[in-house]
Amino acid sequence: MDQRVEKVSDEVRSLATREVRWWTWKRVLVASVIILVILEIGTYAFNWTWTGFKNNDTVWDYLQLLLLPIALAIVPIWFMAEEAQRRIWLAQLKLVIVVPVAILVILFIGTYAFNWTWTGFRDHGRLWDWLSLLLVPVIVAVLPIWYSTRQSSNSTSTGEPQNVQQSPPAPTNQQNWPPSPPVQPPHRVRQAPQE
Repeated sequence: MDQRVEKVSDEVRSLATREVRWWTWKRVLVASVIILVILEIGTYAFNWTWTGFKNNDTVWDYLQLLLLPIALAIVPIWFMAEEAQRRIWLAQLKLVIVVPVAILVILFIGTYAFNWTWTGFRDHGRLWDWLSLLLVPVIVAVLPIWYSTRQSSNSTSTGEPQNVQQSPPAPTNQQNWPPSPPVQPPHRVRQAPQE
């Protein structure tokens, strides 16, 4: 009975710890957004020149500022999530990819068709610029998540976690140890025919 109580309390403690970590990440994210909004308001409403936001006021500049931190934040959130939550996120992956790509396409078309200068894409229209913007954040976020997904799919397809070796069960009492040698069937001796 005590072992069951200890097991349940360990599971509850583990769940509570994960929940506290998840709320900590949410708080950090909300605090970061609030600080960014305050700095923006201060820059344009109160003319705070020390923020440097007026000099970097294009979409391109904000993408350069935010993509790598967002990618770095995604990885620990992924690893802290439960397996069921990860499956839900993987099922929604198309939406997560299609929406940002659609927004970028709209901004790209607006830059060249309607001369939107606030995007900053015209100044950074070379492939090298786009690779320098997107390559590191995508690799930082995608590779660990892809590797963990691959590992979990391999372990579920084999039915047991990888790199775990089955050891023989420990003896329950001293009478059975060391194990007796296996019993071999008796050899039949052929008798020579009698004359």
